[in-house]
Amino acid sequence: MPVFFIHYSYYFSAEMKVLLKAIYIITLLFLFSAPGVLYSGKSDTEIILKGLQSNDVKKQHLSLKYIRENKPESLPAEIARLIINSGNNEKRKIYLKAFKYYDRKKQIPLWMEILNRTKSFTLKIDIIKYTSQLNDRRIVIPLTKELSSPFYLVRKNAAIVLKKSGDDRMYPFILSLAEKNNPLYKLYALEALSYLYDKRFYSTIISLLKDPNKSVRIYSIECLTKNRLTESLYLIRNTALKDRDSEVRIKAIEAITHLKDRNSLHTLLKLLSDYNRDIRYNAVRALNRLNLKSSVLSLSNRLKDETDEEIKYLIINTFIKFKRTGTIEGLKRILLHDNNFRLRVLAAYALGYIKDEKALPILRKAINDKDYRVRAEICNSLGEYRAKAVLPQLLAVLKTEQVRYVKSASLYSIKRFNKSRSILDLFNIYTAEKDPVFKYQMENVLRNMMKDHF
Repeated sequence: MPVFFIHYSYYFSAEMKVLLKAIYIITLLFLFSAPGVLYSGKSDTEIILKGLQSNDVKKQHLSLKYIRENKPESLPAEIARLIINSGNNEKRKIYLKAFKYYDRKKQIPLWMEILNRTKSFTLKIDIIKYTSQLNDRRIVIPLTKELSSPFYLVRKNAAIVLKKSGDDRMYPFILSLAEKNNPLYKLYALEALSYLYDKRFYSTIISLLKDPNKSVRIYSIECLTKNRLTESLYLIRNTALKDRDSEVRIKAIEAITHLKDRNSLHTLLKLLSDYNRDIRYNAVRALNRLNLKSSVLSLSNRLKDETDEEIKYLIINTFIKFKRTGTIEGLKRILLHDNNFRLRVLAAYALGYIKDEKALPILRKAINDKDYRVRAEICNSLGEYRAKAVLPQLLAVLKTEQVRYVKSASLYSIKRFNKSRSILDLFNIYTAEKDPVFKYQMENVLRNMMKDHF
């Protein structure tokens, strides 16, 4: 009603309020009628609805205000019809605003009718969220039907609300989806069970793990993983080994990792020699993430034969993480024979970091690598060892090496040794050094070593 009427209606009698309401309706009618026409025989409902549908903001405001103040009982069904049929988002917002003035619990049947009939997925999500706060059992069946909506976010929001409801009436519908021939409905069922799992449906999920459709098998593994059904791990391991599709097998390996299955060592070691590169990569990654240190011997053997560079990187980084190699043969092959200098650098670093005495002869043999970055990393790794034969070799690098980067790595490895017997050799090399930058580096190292020993 107009502001004046609202402010002073407290002082009016019931008869006067009825009269004022009539005057308000006549005002609306006057605004919405054609020029020169005061009344066209239209009902109050038609007048208010016409105002809602108008492009005139003032008319929309008048209708919304009237609905908010009076909540006519004849309007909700008509407004619901407008919401369902509207293809204009802005207009639909006006209708929704009007509809939300009514008590949401009383209007549940109409909200559920809109949910069922609208084609707008954003509106469906809005209704699901709006009505979920009521904790009303009447929404369970309509929301259950939305579990087969073609829109993912609709299905997800419906499942989240249904989970809070704890109402078993949803399960027959989910089971019916799982039993359909169309794989799409099986996916919807598994997606729903990811949120709404009940132990009564364990066998349903397991049966879908054998479905002819690979996507269904993948979703089945995902459902088992999300619900942390560790009792299914023996089946997941078997799937990783034997499924006919590589994507399904990779999903099974990922599930083994997510479920922290440390009993899968034997399975993962078998997969290291698989013909499929992606299977091998994911098997190594699983061993790494599960921290299965007993796999290092098998990983080293794999490294000797592996052709894929990304897998080589992953294996070497796994050695670094575990700080062990099992055998150094794999790293030896990389450092001495691999064509990729970055892999040779990483192998040299790993051998220094792990500090396996058996690696020392390999590092010394590779000291003359054709790439200066590899030579520098070898010098750095040699500094991690304290063998007598290492110091003379590092000093020899200072005499013969032309690249300052390599000489610097050798110098700082010698500094880590910090042996007094090397000071005189360093001084002799220092006096003959022609590079002023490196000579300055040597001077600082000599000064610090002399402070330590004299």
